[in-house]
Amino acid sequence: MDNKELLDILHRDQEFRERRASLRTQWQFPVELYSGQHRVSGRALDLSLMGARVRCADSEASSLLRAGAPVRLRSVDRVYKSREALVSGWVCWSHRQDPPEWEIGLEFAPDDIEDSWVVTTLRGLPGSLLQEQKRKLLRVSCRIPVEYMAREKTPQEGVLSNLSIGGTQLDCREKIASGSRVAIASAPQEDRERLSLIGMVVRVGRGTEGYCHGIIFGELSVGQRRTLRRALRSCLKPS
Repeated sequence: MDNKELLDILHRDQEFRERRASLRTQWQFPVELYSGQHRVSGRALDLSLMGARVRCADSEASSLLRAGAPVRLRSVDRVYKSREALVSGWVCWSHRQDPPEWEIGLEFAPDDIEDSWVVTTLRGLPGSLLQEQKRKLLRVSCRIPVEYMAREKTPQEGVLSNLSIGGTQLDCREKIASGSRVAIASAPQEDRERLSLIGMVVRVGRGTEGYCHGIIFGELSVGQRRTLRRALRSCLKPS
């Protein structure tokens, strides 16, 4: 899903609900895309029973950039070279990634999935990957420097690395215990007003420079919700 589509959702859906019903697993592997007489090599970045996200070279992607274009997807792994190797679907979105590459979002035709390599692949991974998407709210990738305070300690510095109307991910050097109450505040910026939020830590994991914490917000005032909506939109605007 690209930024244009995300912005469209944010304008149409004031609750910013997550539309993806099926959990996707991030797992890179080589694939081939067929569109008419064209064949394009690429790599799948994530996969579910509903669709996939594929990255391919800029010079090869021109035949696949139109939303709604019919495509067939094949895994080039030798394990899946069989009569069920091709899965039909169509392009939902496309956008330029780091040059010279494009990312393409695909939705699979339901009738093609049951006996396909997609099911075989997902069944070979942990069973939880076939569960429904648990996240109900759309989250937007971002990088917002903040100060946070947990357990009434001295304010510390951290970064919000994604954001939704219902929660965020806080990356910081210290580990905050699950269940802790956290106050978060960002400094006002030229394109974004100050955020002031209170939430609870519900998940803790290791990050690249410390710890990452999944946080759900408490009850938000009307003003806080409006500020969050504006922050979400500003995160998606081109820099």
